[in-house]
Amino acid sequence: MGGKTKYFNKEISKWWIKNIVTMVVTAAVLFIASGKPAWIMAWLYLAGLFLVIIANARVMEGELLAERSRLQEGTQKWDIALSFFVALFGPLLTWMIAGFEVRFSWSAYFFPGLQYASLLMIMAGGLLGSWPI
Repeated sequence: MGGKTKYFNKEISKWWIKNIVTMVVTAAVLFIASGKPAWIMAWLYLAGLFLVIIANARVMEGELLAERSRLQEGTQKWDIALSFFVALFGPLLTWMIAGFEVRFSWSAYFFPGLQYASLLMIMAGGLLGSWPI
């Protein structure tokens, strides 16, 4: 990380806890919905998510991690509610539908190369968010 700051103990710990909980919930939803703990693409997705989290921790200064982990002053109540809904239910529904698709084979064959390319795009987007401005 980019050095110790006055936020290190409390604020950075919150950031780590939030990301660890996200990883655990993601894994639980994917594997429970799919019913297949040996689902390779889910494991690759989790590995990609883990790499993005580690990249964030390595690249960003502690103060920036802390800032991104808390609500900012003046945030409107409706914006908090909307952000919570989008950040929580959007990914949950996506992971559930992906798991159910694996379990019930809802769609036609999807080329593995396209799946891997999609995973790389997701990781690139996550890494782009690591770029501190």
